[in-house]
Amino acid sequence: MRVDPILAHDEAVDRRRWFNTIGVGLAVWVAQRLALIVAMACDGPIIPRLTRWDGKWYSVVAAGGYHWPRPLFGHTNPWISDLAFLPGLPALGRGIILITGLPPRTAIFIAGQMGFLAAAAVIAAVGFKVATPTVAVLLVACWGAAPRAVVESMGYTEGWFIALVGLGLLAILSGRPITAGAFVAVAGLFRASVAPVCIVFGIAWLTSVVRRESGQRWRRFVGMALSPLGLLTWFVIVACRTGRWNGYLLVQKAWGSEMGTLRDTWDVLQSRMDVVPFDWRYIGLIALTWCLYLVLGIVMARRREPVWLTVYVLVTVIFVAHMQGYFNSKARFLLPAFPAFLPVARLLDRAPRWLQAVFVLVISAVSTWWSLDVLGHSLSP
Repeated sequence: MRVDPILAHDEAVDRRRWFNTIGVGLAVWVAQRLALIVAMACDGPIIPRLTRWDGKWYSVVAAGGYHWPRPLFGHTNPWISDLAFLPGLPALGRGIILITGLPPRTAIFIAGQMGFLAAAAVIAAVGFKVATPTVAVLLVACWGAAPRAVVESMGYTEGWFIALVGLGLLAILSGRPITAGAFVAVAGLFRASVAPVCIVFGIAWLTSVVRRESGQRWRRFVGMALSPLGLLTWFVIVACRTGRWNGYLLVQKAWGSEMGTLRDTWDVLQSRMDVVPFDWRYIGLIALTWCLYLVLGIVMARRREPVWLTVYVLVTVIFVAHMQGYFNSKARFLLPAFPAFLPVARLLDRAPRWLQAVFVLVISAVSTWWSLDVLGHSLSP
């Protein structure tokens, strides 16, 4: 069978553009991370500060497994357990410990950074899929400087979660719902917040039923069924470990994390606003961040961005609004909604290169400053 040389040449060019785009996107993201590390270098050891909060718990699990019912770090309630932290990142950290002999915190930091590097590559790939190489790079830059992007420099599990969810979104855009469901199922072993993607799969399946798309109906159903399996597996494991069918929910409740209503969230915000002086850094800016994602999601809908990306962003924003506890972390919970920055990236795509460069430098500088501020306080990002 003879291959058309023109077609083969075009495919080679597209492949080269794809790799170049991923490479530039990763270079921008790495530069943003290095800016923070250089800024931290004069204040002492870096790894201990970049493995605080969640990273500390992941390190303990990676080193010695889960500790139910023995509480750790001065807690007395056994339900405040490390079972709240899903096994994906600790398993990778454990592998690094066994292979290299590195300390647990260093291993978790490396495992977390591998995930965020993968996430940056996947985000660039999503941008390349739906727009231009420049949009793809700017999308990575916006995500790399988003509110609470400090965790992208830490031993946190969001990187692997975002990478796997992003691969799921890429598979959806390519018409492969079963593959998408498999990626999201694995993501459910890293973070519990897979519900927005599962809802997107459910909506996709319902649309195929309503439109009588028999060819897609069963594939989307299988993808929908696969998507929550990772998280459900952890539910079952925690239920067996604790002896309670709702053990994972009880652990989350003990940590102060559960779902509620928008009224509950509004009441919490109002109660924080009544405190004098008002904490703009951990309350005001976080509330404004949620509003920013909501506005960008609406802009995506008005500009007719790819429908599944738009639905995913809006569902994620609504889901985070219903989450109770850890108000100071809501901006971090919104990091998986990276397609929200597509309208910004498309707008900048029409600007001259020098303006694009200035924009990236400014948002990166602000992000570095904000990250240093967060690392200097006791509240988790």
